[in-house]
Amino acid sequence: MTGRVLSHFEVLEKLGEGGMGVVYKARDTKLDRLVALKVLPTDRVDDPERLRRFVLEAKAASALNHPNIITIHDIDSADGVTFIAMEYVKGKTLEQYLRARGGLTEILRYAAQMAGALAAAHEAGILHRDLKPGNVMVTDAGLVKVLDFGLAKLLEQTTSGEQGATATLGETGGTGEGKVVGTVGYMSPEQAEGKKLDARSDIFSFGSVLYEMVSGRRAFQGDTPMSTLSMVLRGEPKAVSEIAATTPRDLERVIQRCLRKDPAKRFQHMDDLKVAIEEIREETESGKLEAGVVAPVKRAWGHWAWAGMLVIGIAVGWAIWRGREAGIHLPVAGAPVRLTADSGLTRDPAYWPEGKLVAYASDRAGEHLDIWVQQLQGGEARRLTTNEADDSQPAFSPDGSKIAFRSERNGGGIYVIPAFGGTEKRLTDEGLRPRYSPNGKQIVYWVGDPMNPHGVNAHSFVIASDGGNLRPLPGLKFSRWPVWAGDSKAVAVVGSNGTPETSDLWVLSAEKTEVFRSGLTAMLKVDWVNSSIIPEGWIGNQLIYSYRNGDSSSLWSIELDLQYRVTGVPHPLTSGAAIELGASAGGGTLLFTSLGENTDIWSLPLDANSGVTKGVPIRLTSDLAPNLNCSIDADGKQVVYSTVRSGQVETVLLSLIDKKERVLASSPEAELGRRNSAPRINLAGTHVAYSSSSKYTPGFVQAIADGSTKRVCDACLLRSWAGDGKRLFAGREGEHGWLHSETGAWQQYERIALQGYSAPRASWDDRWLTGYRNLTTSKGQVYITPLGAEGPPSAPSYPISDGNHNDRLPEFSPDGNLMYFLSDREGRADLWAAHLDPANKKFVGEPFLVARLHKARQSPKYVPNGARAISVARDKIVYTSTE
Repeated sequence: MTGRVLSHFEVLEKLGEGGMGVVYKARDTKLDRLVALKVLPTDRVDDPERLRRFVLEAKAASALNHPNIITIHDIDSADGVTFIAMEYVKGKTLEQYLRARGGLTEILRYAAQMAGALAAAHEAGILHRDLKPGNVMVTDAGLVKVLDFGLAKLLEQTTSGEQGATATLGETGGTGEGKVVGTVGYMSPEQAEGKKLDARSDIFSFGSVLYEMVSGRRAFQGDTPMSTLSMVLRGEPKAVSEIAATTPRDLERVIQRCLRKDPAKRFQHMDDLKVAIEEIREETESGKLEAGVVAPVKRAWGHWAWAGMLVIGIAVGWAIWRGREAGIHLPVAGAPVRLTADSGLTRDPAYWPEGKLVAYASDRAGEHLDIWVQQLQGGEARRLTTNEADDSQPAFSPDGSKIAFRSERNGGGIYVIPAFGGTEKRLTDEGLRPRYSPNGKQIVYWVGDPMNPHGVNAHSFVIASDGGNLRPLPGLKFSRWPVWAGDSKAVAVVGSNGTPETSDLWVLSAEKTEVFRSGLTAMLKVDWVNSSIIPEGWIGNQLIYSYRNGDSSSLWSIELDLQYRVTGVPHPLTSGAAIELGASAGGGTLLFTSLGENTDIWSLPLDANSGVTKGVPIRLTSDLAPNLNCSIDADGKQVVYSTVRSGQVETVLLSLIDKKERVLASSPEAELGRRNSAPRINLAGTHVAYSSSSKYTPGFVQAIADGSTKRVCDACLLRSWAGDGKRLFAGREGEHGWLHSETGAWQQYERIALQGYSAPRASWDDRWLTGYRNLTTSKGQVYITPLGAEGPPSAPSYPISDGNHNDRLPEFSPDGNLMYFLSDREGRADLWAAHLDPANKKFVGEPFLVARLHKARQSPKYVPNGARAISVARDKIVYTSTE
C-alpha cells in the first residue's frame, strides 16, 4: 500500500492495524497536509456488514466536534479500496503510554480529557462501545484524542420520564441487542451478554481503562478470551490500592463505582464522572490530596457514612495470633479473601470457629435482609429467616446451637433462632447488635440511634439467654456497642456520663458498678463529630475495634492492661478503601464487612392533595458527594439541597426543567462553614434561605434571579418559609417566631407551644405549624399548633399521631388537608399520609401508605437526623435517601 495514491491521498507509511482496518500515514495532495487513512483489508471489502460498520464509524465520528475526539476529514473509495481520512495525530497510543506509566497528575489529566470526549459523544447520541487503550491517542503536547468509533451504536430516541430525548443520528443496524461486539476485557457485562446498551456501558469500559492506567494491570485478564469474559461477567478485580498502594482513596472509589456489574450502581452520566475526576485532579495539583499518599479522605458529614448500605462483600482476613499473653499483637498475614459476592447488600458476619460456620445478613433473596448460614470454606448458603422485615446483626451462641439477631419486625427487637433452622423466639423489644457472653448464659445489647455520633440516650442491657432477668448495664449514663470480654464478667462499651469530655471506650463490670476508662479517645484524639470507635470483639487482652475518621473506616487492635487501660499503640488489621467494620474473630480468622455509600436526592411524582402516586421514585443526584437536606418550590421546578465537595459545604439549586445545577453558596466545611447545610426555598421559587441544620449560626436569604444575598440574623435556625415568601419561621436562643426576610422584624411565639419541636414546617396558608418530637430512640410523634393571624397562639401544640410508631418529618399538602410523614408502621422507613380535620388538623381515620421508600440497601432511614428531609410540591415529593 505504501507509495500508492488513493484519490488525492498519497500513502506514506503504515502506522498500525486493528480489527476494523489498517491505518496509514498519508499526504493530502489537495490541501498539502498529513492525514491518517484507515482502510479495509482488500480481502474483506466484499463483507457487507464490515463495510456498513466502517461507514457508520465515519458518519458517527464526523458528527462530533470536540478537541479530544479525532477529526474526520473524508470518506471515499478508490481503486477498490474504501477508506476514511482523518486528522494525523503525532504521539503514541495510551497502550504505549501505559508501558511507561506516568505520574498520578498525568493520569488524571488524561482521564479527564477522555471523560470529556465521551461525555460529548453521549450528548450527541453516540456510544463508543470499544473504548480501550489502543483506541486513545496522546499527542506530544499531552492532548488526548479518542478514536475508532467503528463500533459506535447510535442511541435510540427516548422520551421516558426525566431523561428527556436524544436524537437518533443513524441506524443501529446489526450492532443492536443480541450481538456481542467489542474488545474482551474492556466491554461491560451487559455488552458481553449481548444486551441493549446505553452510556453506562462506556462508563464501565472507561473504568477498566482507568484501572489499568493507575495500576498498570488489566482489570479483567484471563488465560483465554472465554476466561476473561467470565471475569467480566462474574469476577471482581483486585483493589487498585493492593497493586498501587499510593492510590488516593477517592480515586479508588471512582474506579470501583465505574466497575459495578449493575449499571444502576455506576455513575449514570459521563459528565458526573468527569467532574469527579477533575475534583480529584484539582486537589492533587493543589496539594490538598497529595499524589502518592493513601490517607483517609475526610469528607464533611462523614460520621454518617458508615450507614451506607451498598456492600462490596464480606471478607476473611487470615491473621496470626498464636498466643493470648500480654504483648502479642495481631498482624494480618496476607491479603483479605472475599467470602461473598452478592451484587446487593451482605453484611454483619458472625463466626463460630468450632464448626467453621459463618452467619450473616443478606438481601440476596429480595429487597429485605435475612439471616443466612454457610461453611467458611464454601458450600451452599442456607437461609434461616424469611420475614418481610429486615433481619440483621446475627451472633452465634458459644456452642453454635443458636443465633441471636436484630429484627425490624413488630417494632424491632432481639430474636433467637436455632442455627440449623427452626422457629424464632422474641427476647426483647427494641435492641441492637446482640452478643452472647462467652459462657452462653447472657446476651448483651443496646438501645439507641446508630446515626447519632454522640451516643446520647443510648443504653446497654444484659438479659439471660433464655429471655429472663433483663437489667441495664451499670456504671455509665450512656453506653452503646457493648461486647464481652473473655471471662463473661466485663463488657467494653463506647459511652459517657453525659459530657463530651467523658466520651471514651469504657469497660464495665457486668455484675457490679465498677467502671474502667481505657483512655483510647485521648490516644487517638477522637473528634466525636467526624470520628467514632465501635468495639467489635476481644482476642485475649487485645480489643478489636473499628475506627472511623471522616468517611474512612478500618479495623484495628489495641492491647489493654489488667485495669483495662490502653498500652502500646493501635495496630491496623485492614486498610482497604471502603468502610470496613462489623468484625467477628476466632480460630485465627477475622471476618469483616466492606461497605460503600451514597446519599442522594430522589423525587416521587404524585398528586400532592390526594396522595396518589403517578410513577416510581426518580434519582435526581448521582455524584459521589453526599447530597442532603432538600427543599422544593410549589410548582416542582426547582430543588435546593446541601452537599460537600472538595472540603466546601455548598448550597446547590437544581432546575428540574433543564437539569442544570447552580451553586448558591459555598463555605469551608468546619464549624461555621456548615451554616448553609439546611437550605429552604420559598413556595414561589424566588428566594432561598440557608442556615445551619443543628446549631445557631448566621442565616442568609438569597434571591435566585440576581444572586443578591442578605444576612438576616446573626445566630438563628431558619426552618420554614411562610406562604407569602417573605417571612421565615425561625429559632433563636430560647425563642421561636416569624422573621421578616426584608425588614428583619421579629414576631415571637410562646415557647411552650413549640418546645421540643424538630423540623417545624408551616402550612401553605400560614395558619398551622407542624413538627415532630422524639419520644424514645425508636418512636416519634407528630405535633401541631395553630398559628394565629394576629400575634402568638393561645393554645399549646398537641399530638396528632398516636406515638406508637416512629413518625417523623411531617409536611402539609398544598391544600392543608393531608399530612405527609416518614413512618416505620410496617417496620420500615416509608412515606405515609393521613387525612386532616379542617377545623383542628387532627388525623381523620387511619394513616395510609403512600409509597414504600425503604429497601435493605437503600432507605431514608439511613440518612441521619439533621440531613434527612422530605419536601412537598403540587406534583411531587422530594426526599433524601442513602444507598
